[in-house]
Amino acid sequence: MEYKDREGKVILKKVQLDATITDNYTGWLCTYYIYDDFNQLRYVLQPQAVKLLLDAGTWDISITNLKDELCFRYEYDYRNRMILKKSARSRRSLYGLRQPRQAGVYPGCQHANRQPLAGFIL
Repeated sequence: MEYKDREGKVILKKVQLDATITDNYTGWLCTYYIYDDFNQLRYVLQPQAVKLLLDAGTWDISITNLKDELCFRYEYDYRNRMILKKSARSRRSLYGLRQPRQAGVYPGCQHANRQPLAGFIL
């Protein structure tokens, strides 16, 4: 079962775990997707994280080491490009995803074997 917001982004996925369901969480595996103000995915809360938050009685993901152990985390640069992807239970983060390729732009009249007189790095 999927729940989406008005813009069509998935905010919750539920998978039935047990035959008997007593409330919104018991008998379900719930995965939450958290977006920022720019509609970019920031966190994915796995079912174990949701259970810990429910048991703690709070939705504050900064408790203990929840963010590092049970959540996927994504960060973006000022151009809204993903620059970090952190997997749950992983000590390593993937940095520099989609790094812009540096390319020199020079006037067409310059030959390859001459020093450029002017140019820009994009």
